[in-house]
Amino acid sequence: MPSNVDLLPSDTTGVSHLEAAEASLNLLRGQLQDATRRSAVLKEELAAAEPMMVSEFDAGGPAGNAQLAEAEQHLRELQLKYTEQHPDVIAAKQRLEALKAAGTAVSSPGKGRGGWRATARCPTRSTSS
Repeated sequence: MPSNVDLLPSDTTGVSHLEAAEASLNLLRGQLQDATRRSAVLKEELAAAEPMMVSEFDAGGPAGNAQLAEAEQHLRELQLKYTEQHPDVIAAKQRLEALKAAGTAVSSPGKGRGGWRATARCPTRSTSS
């Protein structure tokens, strides 16, 4: 078989395999550019948007709050990429729950820095001792 077979036109369409591959590559490049632009627009919108949910930890708490915030952010990023059943999402949720549990063991709800806050936006947390 000749080494330039990809340059020959196809029997059915008259387009060479090389031309078809180049067209496919150009289409994929365009889709990548569109996705990159969409991603940039969404990041700008997210940065400009006001938070819709109040964090359950006080902002001025101990170093555990930084870990909790980082774990929450990591989970959100994974949820954008994967389904809820993905092992990484499940592991991130478990880590987040462990950090939350460790925070409640250190400080009782509603007392002191780093404790849980009761807010109107977080109805799932109770403030009872």
